[in-house]
Amino acid sequence: SLSASYSINRLNIFAGYNFTMINDDDIPNLVTYQNTHAYSGGLGYHMTPKWYTSASYYQADGIYTSMEDIKNVSLYNFYSLDKNWFTSLSYAYGLSDSASDHSASLRLGYAF
Repeated sequence: SLSASYSINRLNIFAGYNFTMINDDDIPNLVTYQNTHAYSGGLGYHMTPKWYTSASYYQADGIYTSMEDIKNVSLYNFYSLDKNWFTSLSYAYGLSDSASDHSASLRLGYAF
């Protein structure tokens, strides 16, 4: 996998690529596997020193040749509560039938 991130003042531009070698044997006349490629990119912004938000796009091959690409867009928020505690909230919306329609997470974390 490769990833890149570039910041200009409070703006952050990021992108990534991932390759996965599936290496499973095909089942003749039933299942054909393929290695997968995934791409992502987005923009983030430091709203305040404690609050970061971003929006991104993701696209990936399915492991089966008959499967359409997985595509989604997502929003992410990170908020630092204090020196150690932080929280994050993310939401993703599926743009293809192969992606989940909706996905959300709320996390509370502690940095040592």
